[in-house]
Amino acid sequence: MTEKRNKVIIMFIAEAPGSIDKHFYLKNTNLFRAMRTAFEQAFGKFSSADDFLDFFNKSGCVLDHLYPLGKEILTKPTGYAARQLADRMRSLQPDHVIILMKRIAPVICKAAVDADFPSSKILITAYPAGSERNRQLFIRDVSNWSKKMFDNI
Repeated sequence: MTEKRNKVIIMFIAEAPGSIDKHFYLKNTNLFRAMRTAFEQAFGKFSSADDFLDFFNKSGCVLDHLYPLGKEILTKPTGYAARQLADRMRSLQPDHVIILMKRIAPVICKAAVDADFPSSKILITAYPAGSERNRQLFIRDVSNWSKKMFDNI
């Protein structure tokens, strides 16, 4: 018996995950904290980090990376990463893609073309690090966009 996969509504794509001890799904990164803040603005307060992560997963959100192992940034060409991401996009078939770093958008958009994913369903925002402005832009964009995407289901 196979387990039914939940529909992916929003596929968030960042450049690479954190280190072994710092990762979004460990609930201990700036990205996790900013994503939680954005979702709380859109959907109300969560009682805990686990409560937010449960909501994130069950509502059809997934975080992926252009370089999912992190170290490929140094060893794999960009074209390879784009092809691998295109395969994951075809497999997940998300309704929407939100790119979490403007610098990697061209590569992810290439992967989307290869996956026959419509460019009209791709949004790009700042990564919530490096400056308070980036963090605030990320929170504003993700909050507004995710609310609209879930309201239109």
